[in-house]
Formats: sequence, structure tokens, C-alpha cells
Amino acid sequence: MLSNVTLYDNVDLKILELTHNQIHTLPDDIGDLRHLESLYLRHNKIANLPSLDNCTSLKVPMLFVSQ
Repeated sequence: MLSNVTLYDNVDLKILELTHNQIHTLPDDIGDLRHLESLYLRHNKIANLPSLDNCTSLKVPMLFVSQ
């Protein structure tokens, strides 16, 4: 799991690239990254995503999830 401290330290993060990391879950507060524009999660083991409703800058085509 990703560390919440890491996310809070990067509240202005625009691109989050996490492909090929065998991640199973994401912290709920990933949705606090309001400036996030692109989220890449390909080739992980994520079954459910937390709410991204507050990621108002996230471009839907830039959300890549696959197993």
C-alpha cells in the first residue's frame, strides 16, 4: 500500500505513474490530490478504486487501470 505521508507531501502532484508495481489497494485519501491530472495504474492487482471525486483535475482518458 502507498504511504499516506507520501501523498500528503505531494498535494500539487499532477502525474502519478504506478504501473508494474503489484499494488493491491490505494489509500482512500488519494482522492485528496486535487491537482492530479493523470493516474497510471496498469499491470497492478487493484480490484477497487477509492473515490476520485475530489480529483477535479483528473482527465478521464488519462486514468489507466488494467490487470
